[in-house]
Amino acid sequence: MYKFTVPSTPIERIIKCRDIAKEYLNYVYVGNVSGIDNNTYCPNCGYLLVKRNGYNIDLSIKESKCPRCKKEINFVL
Repeated sequence: MYKFTVPSTPIERIIKCRDIAKEYLNYVYVGNVSGIDNNTYCPNCGYLLVKRNGYNIDLSIKESKCPRCKKEINFVL
């Protein structure tokens, strides 16, 4: 990285890309950026499924389903 001279991508651009991706994909979040919402929510009811805090996660999925609406959650951690 010490030879890398391109500036970092602005957070605003990353958030805009995330919002566009959410129009087409169910489980989109921004990783490796602190201070913004990088959790995963149920695409059906909005329930918090995966809470991320640094390298720690709290998982709310039970039997590959949302605990609130029972929609099948199809992703691998």
